[in-house]
Amino acid sequence: MAGQDNIGAWHVQQMRLTAFTPVSQADRADSWWISAVGEPAETKTVRTKGAAQTLDGQWGKGRLVLNIDLGRTDWVAAAVTKVDEDLSEIPTLGAIDTVLDAFSSVTTKWLSDAPGITRLAWGAILVNIVENRVDGYKTLQKYLPSLKVDPDGSSDLLYQINRSRSSKVIEELNINRLQKWSVLALSQFNMQSVGAVPVVREARVQVSPALFACRLELDMNSQADRPDPLPATKLLGLYSELVALGKEISLKGDVA
Repeated sequence: MAGQDNIGAWHVQQMRLTAFTPVSQADRADSWWISAVGEPAETKTVRTKGAAQTLDGQWGKGRLVLNIDLGRTDWVAAAVTKVDEDLSEIPTLGAIDTVLDAFSSVTTKWLSDAPGITRLAWGAILVNIVENRVDGYKTLQKYLPSLKVDPDGSSDLLYQINRSRSSKVIEELNINRLQKWSVLALSQFNMQSVGAVPVVREARVQVSPALFACRLELDMNSQADRPDPLPATKLLGLYSELVALGKEISLKGDVA
């Protein structure tokens, strides 16, 4: 088996549920939020004469956002980076299974009352903490059996591929399994002005050691060319299938 057979190694920077509908449902934003979250949003932004709305609030160690724009609705949970604090670790929401349970408790409530959905997608940005760049590429190699990685002589690797599968929940529905693999290096810098007036330039001064992680971006989505709404009675099953396909990649790596 490829990968590390340990889904707990992956932590979540962002998790997303996206649904496409024939028309905008922005007028339902407040009721959707309260029904799914249980309390009003902390902030609300209305755009395009009410056709687009964004609601958000504190959610665990990050923020939860509901964005409705024309025929697209996004629920997004994301970690928050505080610029005024020392960067001692890569910001995440927590381990994938823990975050997924909390995120699904919100999004499945919404799906149970969602309008006619023509396309559904689940995505996540995951990080697997490593010691350094070389260790990161060695770890990636375990997840990318079809790719020859040179850990010592390589840099700036970005591997992206889509391996589609047929849905087991809805007949004649194709599911795209888009995955992007890379090694993340995160450092904290301060900006300082140097030079004599009138010649002043900005200099970046690194104030923290670099932090490294394998980065996996997942986008599991149903095919885009389906004109009819997805069966309402099978939305929750399709959502579970999308999540399961994403988790499979985080465990086994790039497999057909």
